[in-house]
Amino acid sequence: MIENLKKNKIFQLVDSLDLDNKKLLLIAIVAIVVFYIDFSFILKVQMNSINKLNSKIKTVKQDLTNFERDYKSLQDFNKRQGMSSSAKEVRPKRLIFEYQVASLLQDIAKSANANNIRIVQMKNSKEPQVKSDKSGAIGKFPALFITLDLICDYHSLGKFINDLENGDVFVAVQDLRINYQEQDPNKQKVVLILKSYVKK
Repeated sequence: MIENLKKNKIFQLVDSLDLDNKKLLLIAIVAIVVFYIDFSFILKVQMNSINKLNSKIKTVKQDLTNFERDYKSLQDFNKRQGMSSSAKEVRPKRLIFEYQVASLLQDIAKSANANNIRIVQMKNSKEPQVKSDKSGAIGKFPALFITLDLICDYHSLGKFINDLENGDVFVAVQDLRINYQEQDPNKQKVVLILKSYVKK
């Protein structure tokens, strides 16, 4: 009878162990299912969103690098443009009064001397020197024509004309004739007709 009781206790213990193993097995299965569901639905979505976020961060970093490079290039370009525009500043042209014609002729003579140009003759007129041209007046401002007979080389002539046209008084080239001279082949005879306008 005692042995039966022992057997009974052993049997109960085995039964209880077997029940604990079943519980453990059930807990393990539930844990695996929960982990699988968590990984499949929650973690997988989170990992995908993290990967997308990482790719967006890389794109933003690349865009930021490109922006910084382009911004620096733009600043350098603006600096160069600022320097060139200040060097070649376009000033508004002004018209002269009749009493300032002599002063304009002196300025033209100074510019010619500065560019190594010899003025043989200089004359001004309110009549056009070119037959095809009309009086050339603009509204109430009559035209002033200045005829220059020059001896110079091509390079000096170009600089002289550039100085005149970039001056603060409106002066434009109306006509230009260049003749070869045999005495000095490096210098040419030039007839330059300039046009300006005079305020009364």
